[in-house]
Amino acid sequence: MTYIVDTKEKRAIATFIFAVFIMFSFQFISGMNLSTAGTIGSLVMGICANQFWKANQPRFACPPEKNQQSYGAKVQKDLEVIWVYICQPLLFALIGSSVKFRDIETDLIGKSIALVFIGTAIRTVIAFGVLWGPKFNYKERLLIAIAWIPKATVQAALASNPLNLVKDDMDQDKQYYDQYLEWGDKIQTTAVFYILITAPKKLIIYLNLRLD
Repeated sequence: MTYIVDTKEKRAIATFIFAVFIMFSFQFISGMNLSTAGTIGSLVMGICANQFWKANQPRFACPPEKNQQSYGAKVQKDLEVIWVYICQPLLFALIGSSVKFRDIETDLIGKSIALVFIGTAIRTVIAFGVLWGPKFNYKERLLIAIAWIPKATVQAALASNPLNLVKDDMDQDKQYYDQYLEWGDKIQTTAVFYILITAPKKLIIYLNLRLD
């Protein structure tokens, strides 16, 4: 493979294409509940490729004079550009457009915000506690606990999963279909509120640190 994909640009493009192929190929396998297999497969592919490059394996595909140990870091840097400037804006645009704020129930807004603050407080306390030990002082534990508060990318990627599972895998004629559909919509809305509340906080802290 390295004989053919012999430049860092080719390796980045090939890795991206293979990851996208694995990600969406399982969507076309009907009759099997493999909705998360594509995500796992693309992650495993990246890990395996990095390990093979570090070990200069497999031998038949790797030029003997080449040192491939730095290939993983270079591909990661190139893919980061694609993610930051293309994929990430599309992800947040899609999740934002899927929530119709005009149709959100008033009581759901209060419940979602309360759930966000309660969950964040519990997770911050737990994160601070699990770091207890000689390796970190008080300020370091507090910094790490606060740094873990903002969540956006994972929430944006997974927010619509419950709703999509209901729409794709559940029979509309079933008794509780409408109830599950409502729950999926509420989960997605709550995830969007979490992003809107916590993500700007991280940016504000980051900009303050940069300015200081």
